[in-house]
Parts: sequence; structure tokens; C-alpha cells
Amino acid sequence: YLESSTGHLVHYRVGRVPLGVAISTLAGLISGLLGVGGGIIQVPVMNLIMGVPIKVATTTSTYVIGITAMAGAFVYYNHKPSFVDPALAVPVTIGVFLGATFGSRLLRRLRPRAVRNVFTAVMVIYSLQMVARAAGFGA
Repeated sequence: YLESSTGHLVHYRVGRVPLGVAISTLAGLISGLLGVGGGIIQVPVMNLIMGVPIKVATTTSTYVIGITAMAGAFVYYNHKPSFVDPALAVPVTIGVFLGATFGSRLLRRLRPRAVRNVFTAVMVIYSLQMVARAAGFGA
């Protein structure tokens, strides 16, 4: 891919595909069971295990999650409509769309190291929130 922040062509090859599939299956199970975003698992798997550059990992994760989220939303809505609240889904969808649009534009300007640092910070914050909730703090 062409690294827009530097203008350099980055060559890579996807590796360890069977291991990536196995961990992705586990990520999908956890995501479907707990409703957490699979990207928090998928991005490190693609980047650290499968050897994909961080920007490719984040954008591929977003693409895959978008496709699977649409399928999941369809299944949940058709089988258990009471689980889906359209009055909540519409404004959240608008916000996510606007945020994703801004994020994709920002991604083009950031260097890979900055993307990795931001992703790591988000993972740490997310993890601390989950630990705090499990310990009975917060909602």
C-alpha cells in the first residue's frame, strides 16, 4: 500500500493465516457473546501475528466489522426485535458514520507509529474500564 503520510510504498505479505483464522474465530465468539467490538482483538492479531501494517490492520478490521455487524444486526432484528431499539440505533449510527469519516481522513495524515500509539492507549483505557466494572465500580 502507499503510505500517505510519507509517500512510500510499503510491501508486506499476510502470514500465519491458520493462526489468524483461529484467533479471529475466538474474537467473533467473544464479540457475539459479549457485544464488544472485535477490532480490539483483530487489529493486534493482524498486525502482530499476521504481519500486516497497522494502518492496513485498522482499516481491514473496520471493513470486516462493518460487514459482520450488518449481518448480526439483521439476525438480531429479525429474531429478537425487542433487542434492537431503532430510536437509539439511528442517532448512534449517525454519530459512528460521522466519526468514521473523520477518522479515515485523519488516518491518512498520521504516521503508523502514531496510529499504533493511539490504538494502544485506547486498548489500555478500554481494559481499565472493563476491570473497574468487573470490580463493581461504575455502571
